[in-house]
Amino acid sequence: MAARYAFFCGSYFALVQFGFFFVLEANLSSAGLTYLAVTCSWLLGSFFGLRLEKRKAGSFEAVLGLGSALAFYAVALAVKLFPFDNSFLWLYSILTACGGLYAGTFFNANGTRFKRVKDIFFWENNGFICGILGTFLGVSFLGIGFLYAAPGLAAGLLLVIKKRLRSEEEREEDFRGLLDRFSTKI
Repeated sequence: MAARYAFFCGSYFALVQFGFFFVLEANLSSAGLTYLAVTCSWLLGSFFGLRLEKRKAGSFEAVLGLGSALAFYAVALAVKLFPFDNSFLWLYSILTACGGLYAGTFFNANGTRFKRVKDIFFWENNGFICGILGTFLGVSFLGIGFLYAAPGLAAGLLLVIKKRLRSEEEREEDFRGLLDRFSTKI
């Protein structure tokens, strides 16, 4: 279940990151500065997410997952209200960094679910590649409606998967506790 969760998170990161990029490219500017702002802001947010304590990262993970979708919708709304106005690029950069915060938090909170670090990167990176392809195909064939609907739907699905993963881990922990108590009595 942890591998599926990491894969889906990678897909979600690609969807949101490329969502920021497509919305800003279409409504602000297709110059290199826009791409640079999205990329650097996302990476900066990821860096700050990695800096959270592991204990705090786990408790903030669900909130930040929803927050990244909300940050995307805030950018989409602002860019519609003020089309082709570069004076708000600082705001879009801050909101993009808020979206990227979840990516760093994900790695911080979920690193212990995998035996080796390369396993979490394997599943998340493969999900990211599929997310890039899925986002591109969704926008190409379904249009801008896909871009506006997908982050919210994916964030909701992400919460469901996270809850199932947590309940599965709690059941496993309870079972291990029973085995420990049983083995000490023998």
